[in-house]
Amino acid sequence: MLRPERMSQAKILFLKSDSETVLDTLNRHGAFHLQMKEAEGPSEAGLSEQIQDLQSRIREVIGKADVLLDEQRSVEEKALPPIEAIDWPSFIDQVGNELQGYETQTQELESKVQKLSGQKAVFDLWKNYSSSDEGARSLDFISSFKKISPLLLYPKTEEAGDLTNLPGLNLIYNVPGNPPNYLVLCLQDARKETLQAAMERGYAFIEPLEGMPSDYSNLKSYLRDFEASMERSASEITKLKNAMAAIRPRLSYLSSLLADAHLMLSIKERNSVEERWEVIEGYVPTKQGDALIKDLNTSLSGRMIYSINEEHSSNQVPVTFKYPKFIGLFYRVTNLYGVPNYN
Repeated sequence: MLRPERMSQAKILFLKSDSETVLDTLNRHGAFHLQMKEAEGPSEAGLSEQIQDLQSRIREVIGKADVLLDEQRSVEEKALPPIEAIDWPSFIDQVGNELQGYETQTQELESKVQKLSGQKAVFDLWKNYSSSDEGARSLDFISSFKKISPLLLYPKTEEAGDLTNLPGLNLIYNVPGNPPNYLVLCLQDARKETLQAAMERGYAFIEPLEGMPSDYSNLKSYLRDFEASMERSASEITKLKNAMAAIRPRLSYLSSLLADAHLMLSIKERNSVEERWEVIEGYVPTKQGDALIKDLNTSLSGRMIYSINEEHSSNQVPVTFKYPKFIGLFYRVTNLYGVPNYN
């Protein structure tokens, strides 16, 4: 007994300018029972606003990505997988979920870049004090005095004032560097007053690095290890930038897809929608569905939204049989009398 092929219902949304390409592709497969219809206008409130929100989010991600990718990176071109959606809410959910992953990826990279930049700026200031064994030993020696407090300062602007005549008893040493640093020795009790006066003249306190010993012991060794840690962070950032460069084309694709979706949902007149979009609905043997969608996606370079679901309980499902070769000649004759119900 012959059994009908299991069938799946397919809906494909595409630009009218791609109609000929779509029909040629379907014709090559030869097993698609199609029904042409025009794209319907939006019927659910708020969909256009949700699309706009996604557009705003993806623009922000693209903007951050372009800033973070401060150099051109060669990326292997890959086929863009299509968005599989049965309706507009499903499309919005899928794009939103994918975008959320890219937002997390961008935030992680941005955070690491900012952290490393801040560490390097402070590290360069501290490096002035450890450029020689004498400088490092001096800090270690000075910090051993309980009543004397060292203040390590640098000018925040070129207009910073003179540090002479700070309140209280103090000694000021110029530490060569770019920018120049100043080591101010003051009494422990006058530390806050001296620092406040220096800040009012345009200077800032050099904050200790993470994990830095408070007594400046082994400063050179600590800074050497910290520099190695920054190099590891830089290497990790490079890997994250390469990953970001790899998804950059996908971000552009989603942005274009959202722009088309917003145009479709925001136009009030149905005729305006029909000027650009078209929908094909039809049935395809289930086992051929994946190959058909893959072929369409390649032909259209991803410019499509589709859904495909197996269905064999409706009277609308067409019947397709797989005939043995020895009776295949009789198919056209018997088909003149019609075909039975799918079930």
